[in-house]
Amino acid sequence: MNTDKIALITEAGNGFGHKFATLLENHGFSVIIATKGEVYHTRQTLTQGNIEILKTDLTQRRDITQLHDYIKKRYDKLDVLINNGEIANGFGQKIDQLRMEEDVKSLYEVNLFSILEITKTMLPLLKKSDMGKIINISSALGDINKMKDDGFHYANYQMTAYATAKAALEMFTVLLSRELRTTKIQVNSFDPIRLKNCTHNDVAICNQVEKELLELLDIGKVVGPAALSFFK
Repeated sequence: MNTDKIALITEAGNGFGHKFATLLENHGFSVIIATKGEVYHTRQTLTQGNIEILKTDLTQRRDITQLHDYIKKRYDKLDVLINNGEIANGFGQKIDQLRMEEDVKSLYEVNLFSILEITKTMLPLLKKSDMGKIINISSALGDINKMKDDGFHYANYQMTAYATAKAALEMFTVLLSRELRTTKIQVNSFDPIRLKNCTHNDVAICNQVEKELLELLDIGKVVGPAALSFFK
């Protein structure tokens, strides 16, 4: 058994992938970032230490299969999968403004369907780990109870495609956690965005968010409020 700690992080444009990777590398992980296009070319220059960036179209089953085969051949296991692949569109996106192909279906392909595909494909490698973790990057915009509250600071964003995809991802996280509760794999969702000091605009990750993510990976002790956790 390969004793190195291996993490796979998907990235589709929100900028968090390399930040997560650096955080994990600093705690002894070998990290693969799977991304494509402009993000891939930008992040290539940031490759360092035990961080490797692999060109991967998250919406293509062929690319995901090749990624699995690469990890299997090189490491024969996977310890952490962070499903961070997401795109965002449509601030103020009301129903009569929706373009189904451009706005909705293209976003669902990345934000939901690719996550289902990559999780399914990587599951056999995660089952070989003694510390298997799946973390799905969530958003408060996908929290139905919060979005029903007029006082919630994101309630009026009206990002129909993005918010509904994130809500679906939350349900998938719950279902997958139930399915895997008899295994060693833990499944959680995690929201890194905090209104006061962490925003999508600067993709900053404040110290508290770093701490909570490490705790969720069992590198710390107590899971904080940013994590929606389903413990066995």
